[in-house]
Amino acid sequence: MPITVAVASKAPGHSGAPAEFTLQKFFGDIRGALVKMAEDFADFIPKVMLALVLLFLGFVFAKLLAKLVKTAFARLGVDSLLESSGVNTILQRAGL
Repeated sequence: MPITVAVASKAPGHSGAPAEFTLQKFFGDIRGALVKMAEDFADFIPKVMLALVLLFLGFVFAKLLAKLVKTAFARLGVDSLLESSGVNTILQRAGL
């Protein structure tokens, strides 16, 4: 035997007729909300995984690019060029 309570609604757009409250409907609504929350969380997981993969790939790409630039600058003699032009002393004064 379900427990029923009549509740008068004062919400706009309602006729003021009592709404029926049952424990079965109450727990059904809670279950529905929990299922929706779990579905939303399950939809969120792949997006987080994709973001982590992209972050890792960006990190690897940055490391490879840094190594490539260092090698290219070493082969081109950029350090000696900057030293002879006086840029190193300016950078040292600036604290860099």
